[in-house]
Formats: sequence, structure tokens, C-alpha cells
Amino acid sequence: MLGGACLTVSGLLLTCLPLIDTPLPAIVLLMLGYGVSVTVNTFANPAVAELVPPAQRAGILGVFSGLSVTAGIASPVITGWLLDRADTPAAGYTTAFLLSGTVLAVAGVLFALLVHPERDRHDPTRSDHVPA
Repeated sequence: MLGGACLTVSGLLLTCLPLIDTPLPAIVLLMLGYGVSVTVNTFANPAVAELVPPAQRAGILGVFSGLSVTAGIASPVITGWLLDRADTPAAGYTTAFLLSGTVLAVAGVLFALLVHPERDRHDPTRSDHVPA
């Protein structure tokens, strides 16, 4: 639940960013918004490790890490695309922060609702788990 709450708070902070006109509060909000979002890694990696059989753990964590860094590739492209199509740079950045914040907030809610390592932990004695 804490990981989901961090993502949701991060998303809400970023969606509020276009409402701030003063530079210092905007910078603080930006730092908090993105800073809080990366804390989810401290929750996500152990959750993935708990859910995956030991024989597949390293591979799945590698894929998970690879997918996690795709935002660093995709976000500049998406933001540039939004800026190119906006009437003004301010409108483009507003759209970019609203999109980013919304995606983070929705991901946070989904994380909080769907991730439950204790419930979904790999248990080789259960018949519904795929053997390692």
C-alpha cells in the first residue's frame, strides 16, 4: 500500500504543477513529485522478488528493471511531441505534466490495489504455481 500511496501522491503533486506560477514553489513541487515517485523502487523490487520463483527471479528482475528505465527513453519523445503540437510552450508543458501526473496517480492506485506480496508469494507447495 505504501508504494501505491507514494506513486499516487507523486502523480497528484505533478498534476498541481501547472497551477503554480512562482518559480521556487514550482521547483519544490517538481522535486517532490518526481522524488517521491522513485521511492516505489524500494517497494517494487522486493515485491517482484517475492512473487517469482527463485529460478526465474534474476531474469524477471532484469526485465522489470529494463521496463522501468524505458520511461527515460519514452518521456522526452512524448514530451517533445506534445510541445510540438501545443499552441504555446506553456500549454505543451501543462499537458506533459498533467499526463505524467495522471499516469503516475493511476499507476499508484493500481499498485496499491493489485500488489499483495504476502498473498501472491511464490509457494512451491501450491498446485496453481508454475514449477521453477
